Amino acid sequence: MLFRSLGLGGTGSKIIERVHDKLARGSQSERIAFVVFDTDINDLAEIKRRSPEMYAVQTSTRSTVGEYLNINTNARDNWFPVNEMLNRKTLTEGAAQVRAISRLAFDTTLKAGNLEPLHRAVEQLFRIDKDQEEQALRVIIVSSLAGGTGSGLLLPVAMYLNNFLDRKSTRLNSSHLGIS
Repeated sequence: MLFRSLGLGGTGSKIIERVHDKLARGSQSERIAFVVFDTDINDLAEIKRRSPEMYAVQTSTRSTVGEYLNINTNARDNWFPVNEMLNRKTLTEGAAQVRAISRLAFDTTLKAGNLEPLHRAVEQLFRIDKDQEEQALRVIIVSSLAGGTGSGLLLPVAMYLNNFLDRKSTRLNSSHLGIS
């Protein structure tokens, strides 16, 4: 069985990093991929410095919430709680306990096609047992529900990953059957 562990937000990322450190010395470590998502650039930089083999997805840019909302008018008009104080916030500092900021950052990351570290982690796992006909992939998502980034990413990332793996599985099954 192949495992993928995802840490969402500061708390989820720290937990995944601790699990990574404990399992890195084990015989099954190549069968596990670790991915962390965060809006806080400083927390991600520390994790990448300490554990460079982990995949990291930064879901923020130096833009402010207001600038994000000017681009993502659907969010502004339909679901984001527009607030003048939030509009001035820069996302690289984290979501500041506001789940909607995290979702806004993920939507932008997704539309910009910046989920390559997540895709590379999936590819790494599928290359390990490429000769086997069937592989089981178990995804473990770790997040705090009390914060901003992790709790705002939990459902969107889970839904995205489910769809991504379904598409990947369909392509693998089609290629195995000789369908192109």
